[in-house]
Amino acid sequence: MKQNAKNGSLFGFSVGALFFPFLYFLYYKVWGVSIAVLIIDLLLNLPAILLQANYPLASLLSISPSKLMMIANTMSYVYLGLIAILSLFSKTIVRRNAAQKIKEYRRSCTNEQEYMELLKSKSCPNKVLMTILMVLYILSTFFLLFT
Repeated sequence: MKQNAKNGSLFGFSVGALFFPFLYFLYYKVWGVSIAVLIIDLLLNLPAILLQANYPLASLLSISPSKLMMIANTMSYVYLGLIAILSLFSKTIVRRNAAQKIKEYRRSCTNEQEYMELLKSKSCPNKVLMTILMVLYILSTFFLLFT
């Protein structure tokens, strides 16, 4: 964080955030951004999901399949642009979140030993859970792409 402050750069690109934004921020325990990415993903991909599922809601709204396809394509480009921008700032977001948490931990502890134990207990994500979530995320993505 100090290096970013020295050179004035807000950019911190991550390939992981580009391809798996939800899992990237979940892994680094940036819960708010992770949930926001998931909600934005679902909302912007809703036209594509409706189109693939042949859902009758589109006919109720009197939207032709070609218009729905155009909307789905536009939303895909919007989503890709948002994720590209988010991945440019991903490391900065993670660093700032970590710095805030460390300050909170420091304030909540009374001595150095308690502080170090708290840091050790909070530092590592659950790797088994992350592996399961990544597999589910990839399978759901492939399911949506190839069905």
